[in-house]
Amino acid sequence: MNSIKDLYPLIGKWKIQGDEVIGEQEMKILDGNHFLFQQFDLTYSSRHIKGMEIYKFDEGLR
Repeated sequence: MNSIKDLYPLIGKWKIQGDEVIGEQEMKILDGNHFLFQQFDLTYSSRHIKGMEIYKFDEGLR
């Protein structure tokens, strides 16, 4: 991966459905292309899970 722009195909709202999981997630770019923000609300194995994650591309790891 060369930059956070490589993750642009993930941007948007997604429905998640599988054997033991169902829910939704949304991914956005924040702060001038420096952060990827993920918010999710899902049920996995009868457990409700709601949360968010923030990812930053580390230029030093190129």
